[in-house]
Amino acid sequence: MKRILQLKAMIVAIGLISCQALPVSAQQMCAPVEAVLDFLADNYDEEIVLVGNFEDGSQMLVLINPDGSTFSVLSVASGLACITAEGRGWTAIKSVSPAQRLEL
Repeated sequence: MKRILQLKAMIVAIGLISCQALPVSAQQMCAPVEAVLDFLADNYDEEIVLVGNFEDGSQMLVLINPDGSTFSVLSVASGLACITAEGRGWTAIKSVSPAQRLEL
């Protein structure tokens, strides 16, 4: 179980490092969770693939288009979801050896 959590954290970290940050004004775009999820599903065919739960009850969601062409990272708290990052070209990997890290 611990290895699975580490793998998920690594995938999210790699995705966050490789994504392009939104302008500050766009980073503040928040709406009810269901509205944001519906928007991303309807317009980008994105589905939730990772959920991170924080001690304060908030969550981080990662949504990916099945072909990896787009992805979004949301922060969720008190029934609102905020798009904190978005990008193109998501690639899922199983693990990265020390030698492979240099190639990233």
